[in-house]
Amino acid sequence: MSGGWALTPHCCRHCGIGRVLEREGLFRCALCGVEAKGRVAALCACGVQGYRCAANPARSAANPYEFLPRLSAAAPTKARPAADPPTDGLFASRR
Repeated sequence: MSGGWALTPHCCRHCGIGRVLEREGLFRCALCGVEAKGRVAALCACGVQGYRCAANPARSAANPYEFLPRLSAAAPTKARPAADPPTDGLFASRR
C-alpha cells in the first residue's frame, strides 16, 4: 500500500494508549490525532525521560492495547527538573 500509514511499536505520549503511525517522516497518533515530524520519539512515550514503549504483557478485553508506556529499568529515582519535556499530555502530571 503505497503512501499509507505504517504501524510502529510505539504509543502516544499525549493520550497514552494510541498507536503511533508513520508515513514519510510524519508520525501520527491513531487515537487522538496528534502529529509530529522527524523522529518517533517526538510523539511516543519513549521521548519522555524514564519511560519506554513496551508490549502490553496483560492484553485482555478490558485492556486491549498492544503497546503501553512503561517505566524503563533506568528510570530516574528523583524528580526531574522542571525544564524536562513534555509540558502537556499524559505525562505532564508526573513532573
